[in-house]
Amino acid sequence: MTDWTDKLSARERIEAVVETLDGPTDVAEIAEEADVSVTEAKSILKRISGDGGIARRVEGKYDVDLAEMERRLQPDLGLCDDCGLPLEPDDTVYTAEWTRYEGADKPSGTGSVRYCADCAPPGMLSGHE
Repeated sequence: MTDWTDKLSARERIEAVVETLDGPTDVAEIAEEADVSVTEAKSILKRISGDGGIARRVEGKYDVDLAEMERRLQPDLGLCDDCGLPLEPDDTVYTAEWTRYEGADKPSGTGSVRYCADCAPPGMLSGHE
């Protein structure tokens, strides 16, 4: 069996260990689990506990940042077609169908419009119903 040190970088191993923490943990314990030196673990933990990192510092120890992990697990839903901001899971995608009538210059078809909660026109039904 191939050792995970052959497959993953030290940072990837540290991140994998942090993802499984169930409470604040000493750097030495994280380093041992990730098979890196304490010095290297401190350096990596410092980098991944900054803005957008999956670790957070708690009273001299490190723990997983659950809010960041949840954000990373959310699917990319695209951007609002109106304001251009990222869509959230509770935002709506509206699907419209139209038929070409005689004399119309546009073909029949189906299309969709994605709105964030702030941009959805009043009275439109949710695409989740």
